[in-house]
Amino acid sequence: MKRNILIFGFAILALQDHCFAIGGTNRINAFTFEAEGTQYYEVTGCVPGSDVAFYSTPQGGVELSRQATDYNGTLQVQGNKKFNPAFAVSIPNLNYANIAGTGMVAFIGSKEFTMGKLGTESDGENVTISWNAAVNDPGNYTFELLKSVNGIVFSSVTTQVAKSFNTTAYSFDDILASGIDAWYEVRISGKNGLTYTTKPIYVNNGTGISLYPTITNDVINLQLSSSGRNPAYKIINQEGHVFKSGTLNSTLSTLSVADLVPGNYLVQVAINKSTTLKFVKK
Repeated sequence: MKRNILIFGFAILALQDHCFAIGGTNRINAFTFEAEGTQYYEVTGCVPGSDVAFYSTPQGGVELSRQATDYNGTLQVQGNKKFNPAFAVSIPNLNYANIAGTGMVAFIGSKEFTMGKLGTESDGENVTISWNAAVNDPGNYTFELLKSVNGIVFSSVTTQVAKSFNTTAYSFDDILASGIDAWYEVRISGKNGLTYTTKPIYVNNGTGISLYPTITNDVINLQLSSSGRNPAYKIINQEGHVFKSGTLNSTLSTLSVADLVPGNYLVQVAINKSTTLKFVKK
């Protein structure tokens, strides 16, 4: 069956949102933004399951990659140096949206937002979480700070309204619970449903090492609070049988547990004499 294609071109890196109506029923929004040193491209308002194809030039050229939008008709991908980019939205259901011909749209302007990495400063009792950001439309963007005590489930701590078009410093002071580690991330939300959540940043306030996720079916991460140590570890069951052992060679080590049978396990790490962490293999 012939599939209609709607092509968008980025004459300059797509630096401003653009909307395009499809048959009066859909409104496609396209954005670029930069977060934590990476360029992102996002398309919303497509027919769910539509294909988004990235090309080497705004006129088409070589197809670099193709991905399907999710059930909300949204796709977010990381850019790379090969992306000019141009991209096409393929509509699989012609009854849902009727496109007559092919249209070209050039994107010129400024990025929706630029956001840096999170930073923290802690004295063991209090922590300051900070980040820098510039937004294209301050009145339509907010920063929500989220916190977790296990690296999995996050809850809202505070929300701040974006202040300026220019790069601006944001921060929040939080109280740390004694002996309990914490993870923080920031979710920026703006117009037309555009959102981005930063990578979690870890604040050690306990044993000097943490494990996450605590419920998994493939890998666990062991996070050391400082570098320069290479402690030995072993994964055992509650009967003391050793399944895996080795040395942690970096501050963040990812260990595969995919081959373990489902059940409860312990990770013993030779730090602060001996530290034992628990996880569940699904």
